[in-house]
Amino acid sequence: MAKIRYNFQFIFISAAFLLITGMPLPLLSQSPRSACILTDVEAVNDTAVRISWMPPESHTPATVFVRRHHNADWMPLKTVDKSPFTAEIGDTTVTEVQIIQQWTVDSIPFVATGYVGLNRRSLTGNPIPSQRILILVEAALSDALANDLTTLTTDLVQEGWMVDVEFIPGNMQPAEIKKAYIVPTFFKRPEPLTHLYLIGHIPYATSGGFNTRGAVPNPDYHPEHGGAWASDLYYADVRTSAGVSADYQWTDSEVNIQADTVANRTENKNVPGDGKFDASLIPTDIELCVGRVDMWDLPAMGSIPGENRSAEIKLLKHYLNKVHNYRTQNSVPARMGVIDDNFGLFTRVQQGLRITEAFAASAWRSFSAIVGSQNVIEGDWIPDSRRPRPSLDTLSVLLAYGCGGGGYEHCDGVGNTVEIASATINATFTLLFGSYFGDVNSTDNIMRTVLATKGTSLTCGWSGRPHWFMHGLASGETIGECMKTSACNADSYIGPTIMDEASGDFAPYYLGSRGIHIMLLGDPTLRLQGPAFTEPPSISTLGNTMISLHIPRVSAAPGEMPGNTLCLIESAPTRNDQFVPITWVTMPSESDTTVSIPIPTGHTVLRIRPVTTSENRPGPLWGKGALIPLIPSSVSELTANPAGLVRYFNLMGCELYPAGEHAGSGCRLDIVTQSGDTMRLVLH
Repeated sequence: MAKIRYNFQFIFISAAFLLITGMPLPLLSQSPRSACILTDVEAVNDTAVRISWMPPESHTPATVFVRRHHNADWMPLKTVDKSPFTAEIGDTTVTEVQIIQQWTVDSIPFVATGYVGLNRRSLTGNPIPSQRILILVEAALSDALANDLTTLTTDLVQEGWMVDVEFIPGNMQPAEIKKAYIVPTFFKRPEPLTHLYLIGHIPYATSGGFNTRGAVPNPDYHPEHGGAWASDLYYADVRTSAGVSADYQWTDSEVNIQADTVANRTENKNVPGDGKFDASLIPTDIELCVGRVDMWDLPAMGSIPGENRSAEIKLLKHYLNKVHNYRTQNSVPARMGVIDDNFGLFTRVQQGLRITEAFAASAWRSFSAIVGSQNVIEGDWIPDSRRPRPSLDTLSVLLAYGCGGGGYEHCDGVGNTVEIASATINATFTLLFGSYFGDVNSTDNIMRTVLATKGTSLTCGWSGRPHWFMHGLASGETIGECMKTSACNADSYIGPTIMDEASGDFAPYYLGSRGIHIMLLGDPTLRLQGPAFTEPPSISTLGNTMISLHIPRVSAAPGEMPGNTLCLIESAPTRNDQFVPITWVTMPSESDTTVSIPIPTGHTVLRIRPVTTSENRPGPLWGKGALIPLIPSSVSELTANPAGLVRYFNLMGCELYPAGEHAGSGCRLDIVTQSGDTMRLVLH
């Protein structure tokens, strides 16, 4: 099943029939499901999984490929030519599976693809890498968001992150921000930077010479929406080849687009030296997983530039609280996906070549790999009396996709900004697609509004040109890593295709691929929810060299079958330092446990993180951990001795004794309350 490659220019020109005056009518007898493979994954044993799928009646043999990391070559594993269509993967070094199969539905030939992410290696036999995140916050919002940022950083540290926070003055340009904050943190040790999180109205980098008559058309193909689009990928591209600065690849000297017929918004016009970059495609693969939360200029939500920023701040605090609720399992979505497809399938034959686009296939393909094919359904974002279906106001789900003809503030068939602003959108990870609104730096942008709504929506991406590939969520990746995978994709993952009908040879269809416009709105560190402690872990006894640690029962990850649950115990000099693994603890299924562990010299804080390898998961799911101080970090209040003391310290030896016993030194501190690494103490 050989692949062919067509000239980039030909592929772009061949798309000219799309989006010039809206969208062509889709084929009614097929659907985007015909253009992708819906997969199901089940565990065979601790190290092997079985992947299954069901092709249509008319099909060719399927080829299954595997690889061991994202940028490796795909290696053929097996060919499957009859039912049951399954592939068993027993090699624990395999991290991704690709399935390619051709079939015919109502006389239309398709190249269908499916992807599965795996992580079946032993947890205890491999190092657990730390990840570093840089959070850039608009300085003008620092006081208003102080408590919310404290909660956010504490949650991140408990999950295993190393966190850096910087406050950005409002008058800085994107190039200055990148040079002053992002690049130095990227090369910071002991762990390099992997994720970047922009909070507030951090300046948008804009880039591109998009032109429907040029070499790289804008991905929505509207002639007047060319020029430069908003691009956070500029911030994500830190280095290119050895000795060549990434900034050198992001030039501002060539593109000259001023005509309203090509760029009718001031934001899209691009001339040399104006601070807008030339690149329409990312120069090289990006290094960072970047996400943005910006509630600026959303009038439908009350955020109006020029007025006081109280409405904007309220929306930001609301969003950060939604994220905290998800992380702490106060909000638990059903393991389901809902698809609201108002485009359908687009296919056209030109000079013997069939171009097939199926925007919603990006959701059918990815969602099934995460929650299973039977748990992906059609539904509405907002209730529609014309077609009674499940909707996101009452059905709380993990994943949702919507597409339709668009404008900056609407997606036909899904909703407009005013409707969405008053709706409850109960879907955690969302994708949208339609004209214009993928250029997110716009008034009442529908994608940014989704994050501001009531409900549980936490992320949003523009998936269709190109397709997003989110299968890595199932194996423990962050949504930011899924964005990075999608942004860097050239032909590693196949979504839309261009096929030679005579030979059956095919190639990926590239419109939108590696475009600078690919962005994630939302917290880039979010993962699938893992197991949770039923109550906080605590120290039973603390000696000079050993501690006895009580670990409560751990509940299964939401929507998951019970599996093997472990806890990783780590320690660090302070919560801001790199944590060092101490030991793994296998948790009983229905009870608490107590372990004795040594205290590393100079370390003042413990972290306990639960992780489960569930029977129906392709990889482990990490839960939110807990931090426990080994010594009090501050004395916040001195009061008389209350009743019901819990623990106290011998100040001479920093030795913790059970309640009711005397330390023998004549001087004692009682811990009355404890939150994080802050304690309320009573001196005796």
